[in-house]
Amino acid sequence: MQIGSDSDDIDISTSGLNIGGSSVIKKNSDGSIQIGTDSNDIDISGEGLLVDGVSLITKKDSGEIHIGKNSLITK
Repeated sequence: MQIGSDSDDIDISTSGLNIGGSSVIKKNSDGSIQIGTDSNDIDISGEGLLVDGVSLITKKDSGEIHIGKNSLITK
């Protein structure tokens, strides 16, 4: 579905949301959701939350929760 004119429009599709030709929200092939462009984005996956490719919060299969790059680990 397209809202607006071709040069400054909003496109909604099964793979995400584009505004003015730039991807704002996108579902990746691995099932994660990306918010923002590749250079400045937030990724949400079944394992956690990454900002610009750096893990912010992750939950490991062991049940440990990691917060931050040099993380606080809880279990």
